[in-house]
Order: sequence, then structure tokens, then C-alpha cells
Amino acid sequence: MAADTTTSFEVVGSADEAADIRAAVAGLTVPTLLARQCRSRPDAVSIHWMRDGEWQAWTWRQYGAQVARMAGALERLGFGRGDRALLMTHPRPEFHVIDSAVLLLGGCPISIYNSSPAERVRYLAAHCRASLVVVEGRGLLARVLAVRAELPDLRHVVVIDPAPTGGGDTGGGTGSEAAGGENLGGGAAGDVPPGVLRWDDLLAADPVDLEARAATAGPDDPCTVIYTSGTTGVPKGVMLDHRAVIWQCESYLRRLDRDLTGARWVSYLPVAHIATRFYAQYFHVYAGLEDITCPNPADVESVLIDRPPHLFFAPPRLWEKYLISLREWIGAMDDPARATRLTRAMRVGEEAALLELTGGDVPPRLAREREELRPATRELRARLGLGDLLTGAIGAAPANPQLTAAWIGLGVPMFEGYGLSESTGMLTVDPFAYRLGSVGRPMPGVELRVAPDGELHFRAGSAFRSYLDDPERTAAAVDAEGWVRTGDLATIDDGYVRLRGRKKELIITAGGENVSPAAVEFALAAQLLVGQVCVLGDGQPALGALVVLDPQAAAVWAGVNGIPFTHVDELAADPRVLAEVGRQIARANDLLVRQEKVRRFHVLRHEWPLDSDELTPTAKLRRDQIAAKYQAEIAAMFAAPANVEVMPRAVAANHSS
Repeated sequence: MAADTTTSFEVVGSADEAADIRAAVAGLTVPTLLARQCRSRPDAVSIHWMRDGEWQAWTWRQYGAQVARMAGALERLGFGRGDRALLMTHPRPEFHVIDSAVLLLGGCPISIYNSSPAERVRYLAAHCRASLVVVEGRGLLARVLAVRAELPDLRHVVVIDPAPTGGGDTGGGTGSEAAGGENLGGGAAGDVPPGVLRWDDLLAADPVDLEARAATAGPDDPCTVIYTSGTTGVPKGVMLDHRAVIWQCESYLRRLDRDLTGARWVSYLPVAHIATRFYAQYFHVYAGLEDITCPNPADVESVLIDRPPHLFFAPPRLWEKYLISLREWIGAMDDPARATRLTRAMRVGEEAALLELTGGDVPPRLAREREELRPATRELRARLGLGDLLTGAIGAAPANPQLTAAWIGLGVPMFEGYGLSESTGMLTVDPFAYRLGSVGRPMPGVELRVAPDGELHFRAGSAFRSYLDDPERTAAAVDAEGWVRTGDLATIDDGYVRLRGRKKELIITAGGENVSPAAVEFALAAQLLVGQVCVLGDGQPALGALVVLDPQAAAVWAGVNGIPFTHVDELAADPRVLAEVGRQIARANDLLVRQEKVRRFHVLRHEWPLDSDELTPTAKLRRDQIAAKYQAEIAAMFAAPANVEVMPRAVAANHSS
């Protein structure tokens, strides 16, 4: 380990472990892993999905048969080694089939967001020179057909569910399978436009030999391209080869340090994101997981109850929603004694966890009470379908420390991690030794260092190969020794990484001070009423913030304080709510140094949905677009007097630098 952690940090024994991981995964590819699962565990369950209100499942043998048949169909169409396929679908069994079939033939499957408009589809399909496009339903098909004439490399378009209505773009139409598990229907029958192929028709082809074709792709061949969300311009195509994704699987399995054969994972986030792609496809075949597909995120809560997972990832808002759901369930109980016990279990667990996470000691009385209430916390977890959970990952947005403590108090090993598409997902994660405010320690075999300017660099076997057809940006991101620049500012303390924000997003105030908006937003987002927030202040004497209320928390707070409302949006203009937001921002300021303190705020009336003017599909802020869209509100905010109470000088001095 390097002694000076302000300039570099390397994992103890990382070179040895990195070499050991390389040896462990030598020669493996995603198709060889699929063939191994089909050969060694043919009758074990591989994939679950819901159809007509009933759960269906494929064994590994049945899944492999689907892949072999689809690969036969694609080969008949002339698709082969080196070809690329663009996929637009929700998590569903057909995604697994087409992704694996393309890989089996030595091709490269590339998922993009279903929300992509026609022009974005055209750009991405042209950029990766896709010869095949597979879409879920008619709505997505229309976008492809609108630009097909501008795509000279595109030879074939396939639609999974051609039904005119119902399920085409929401993933609700997985069809039936015959007794042998070799006929995947696409939903209700429907005609398709000329030049478009139906999924069902392709599956009439003769299958290829799965075992024989698994050797087609090599470890250095492309496994996928993940397109970045494009917060600052044109998306970059992150090329990942088989060696990188399998290396990441082995590293993650070592960090979890347990046999995950048959462990359940719920896929409900977009398959275009590296997190879903890693768990649902690569870790699925590497560790032998059972993938539970959930095409509609609104159904996740019921899916958890029907198919309790062992591994689960969700953004803070979803974890908050589940806590609110628990409290509402307890509040509606007819048994006061039971309700009191369950409420007490939540409070005691959270209090003890918060003490432990902040380095404090749990008093003996509290420790005894927590132990006595273990059965109650187990009941609460089971109520949500989280009774079997091994890890509960929280990400995509800053997490309120109390939220994390609440779940750890319920017995869920909650953690925040950090990673990039360029690292095939996770670089740091530590679910069983989490420290509040950190994103964990480096994964096994991963090397990290902090450059003199504060930027975090990494080196690992999971690193991307290059940006597709973009040597200039590749050279700017990776140095000659293989260190990858993340663009994120960080510190490392006792091996734990703490993020400070994006290097390119630094705000320079009128006083010439550099401020990371992400660090300030993290503090603000931890406040009860703050749901979404964007901090601004370039050229201003002090920072300001655009705030979106947390709808659930705001509704509860208004009810407790006797504030009537018809819709939660109305609360954004209520003086009493605004005063409370100001008080909460002032409390957040207590945790910030002088130049980071927010003096002004403006509350907006509407939430920022994913893949909008304000947010990318992965919940990152589109800062330039926010600044342009809310130009009038921002100008008025900075022109008005400060509306956040300034700390007394004596107190502020203790927190300033």
C-alpha cells in the first residue's frame, strides 16, 4: 500500500490477486460459460418471467435450446463473427436469448435505451454499424423504420412482439413454450411491415450446436458496447471484451465470498445500463444465478414478494418507498401491540445502525433490545420479499444516511458502491464492511490512485478496451501504463473511497473558489423534503439550488403539520413548506465548508423523470440543459435576497476552511 494516500492508493496484494484472477478466467467467454451451465446444471432454473398472471421458468437446458435455435436463424440470415446487433427491449427472456445467440456466433450485441428517439436510434445504429436491429414491439419498431433508409449497414429488423396493442413496448408479451421448451412465442399474432422479421418465425430454424459454437468467440473479442448517457455531448461507445466482463465476475464473486449458485436477482432496470447487463447476463452465467425478469419497474414490489431475491439493487427513492410502504402497513394493523413492536423494531434498528456507521458504540441496553426484536425485523423484511436478501445495493443518487441506517437496522446488508461503464461496472464495493459516506474499498485485483488534482484513476482487468472508433478520446482517458481516468474527484481514507464530484463540473464562484456541486447536493439530498436538487453558482458570490420536493416525504410532512393540498405539486409554493426547506438546507450547511454553503434556493413544481431534459436514463443531472431550461428561475433566484439563514459567525468558523 502506498504511504501517501493523497496521491495514490493501491490495494494490498493487488498485483498478485489481479494475476490470480487472470489465471482463473483464462480462456473463458460468455458463450463457454453458458455452455458450462447447460452441461453441468441442465435441469436447474435459469430464467423466470410472468405470463398471464402466472410465473414461468426455463431451465438451463431450455434456455440453451432457445439460444441455439435463434443462433441458427441468425446464421441463416448471414449474421456472423464480427457483426453487431442493436437491441431495444426491456428485461425479458427474449433479451437473454438474442444477446446470447449473437455472442454464440462471434457477434457483438449492443443494447440502447428504449426511450431513445428516432434520431438517437439512427445515430447509434450508424455509429456501431449494426447489421441487425431487434426491437420489443411496434412503438420501438416505428422509430427504427423511420430512419432505416439512412442506415446502409442495416440488413435485418426483427420485432419480438408484433401485436398491435398490449405489451409491445412494456415487455408484457412473452409467449408460450412447448413441452420441450423450444418455442418462444412473441405474444398475440400480428402482421408486420414488409422487410421486418417476426421473432416466432426465426425460431423455426434448425439449432446450431451450442457446445461447438461456444468456441467461436475468443476472450479478446468484443462482448458488448455500452453507450454513455451523453451528459456533455455525443455518447461514447465503451467497448468491453469477454476477458473484461469475466474478470469482473470473478472479482465480484471474490468480494462477496460465498457460493451464489441458484441465487436470485431481479432485472427491472434498463438492459442498456452496465449494472443490469452485468448481473442479468454475465454474472448470471458465471455464478449460475436465477434471473427474474420484470419488464415494468412498477411491478417490482409484487415481484419481490413472489420471487424473493438474494441480490437486489435500487435507487434511494425506491428504498424510501419500501420503508413508507412498511410504515403504512404497520399503521393499518388491528393489533396495537404488534404494531408497537414492529415500529419499535424499526426505530431501534435504525438508531443502533446509525451509531455503528458513525463510529459510535451501541449502549448495552440498546444492543439487548435490538437482539430481542430480531424476529420483528425478520417479519418486516419478509413482508417486502426481502427476507432472503444477501446484499442490498443503493445507487444512482446520493443516499440519506438515515435511509441506509434504516435498512441496515432491518438486517439488510446495505451498501453504496462505485463504478463506470469503462470498468464493466463496480470498482469499489464492500457490502459486509460498509462505512457511511464511502463507496467502499477497491474490488479484488483493482488498483486505485488519486492524482495530484484529486481525480481518481483505476487499473484493472475489467477495464474497457477503447471507445468505439474514437482513438482521441480513448488516448485522453487511458495512459500508457493502463491507468484509466475516471473524471471523478475522490479521497481515499484507510482504503475506503469517498467521492467528491465530477472534475469537469466544478463551480467557480465570483471569489475564484472551486466547489464540487455533487458534494453539496449529497448533503442537501440527505434532507427530508429534498427529493432532487441541482446546485449552481458559476460567477456568483454564493451558491444556489434548484430543488424538487420528495413527493412522499412532502405529503407526510404537510399532513402532520395540517397543511391541506390536492396535489403534492401545490406544496412547492406553500410558504410554510418553503420555510421548512430553508431550515433543512441550513442544517445541511452545517456539514459544509464556507464556500459550499447554499444561500438561495428555488423549489420547482414538477419531478424530473429519467431520460428527460434534466436527467439522463441513469439519473445523472444534465447540468447544461437544466441551466438553459430554468434560466429565468435561476436568474430570479440569484437576484433575490438570500432565503437560507446564515449560520452565526462563531459556529460557521468551526466549519470553514
